[in-house]
Amino acid sequence: MFEIESTPELGTELLERWAEAFPTSVDLVAQHVGLPLNPLKSLDSKSLELTHTRLLDIHKLLCRVRPWFNSDKATWEWFINEPLAPFNGLTPSDVVKSYHNGGIEALHEWVDGRELGGFQ
Repeated sequence: MFEIESTPELGTELLERWAEAFPTSVDLVAQHVGLPLNPLKSLDSKSLELTHTRLLDIHKLLCRVRPWFNSDKATWEWFINEPLAPFNGLTPSDVVKSYHNGGIEALHEWVDGRELGGFQ
């Protein structure tokens, strides 16, 4: 069984496990984390490295916010659906898609603020 807080596998198996756990397709998970569609079908090492790195970065973010929710599915729903006021109403997924690694860093900084008692 997949759990957000579990240690992710090496490689792109995580993408497939997320698709299975949050019943959706691999392509939709890829879209939500800012990867090209069909990232598993790409054979070049640069695309595979990007996929692996992005998934690990998103995994770290989800692990940080998981205690805020009552389930992994609710955590994922937050990531793809919750508009965040400090990001002009973009969802965390939109922040990642728009700003890539900079977006992930900005979300971590936002989480840092929340953990220190800050508000949106």
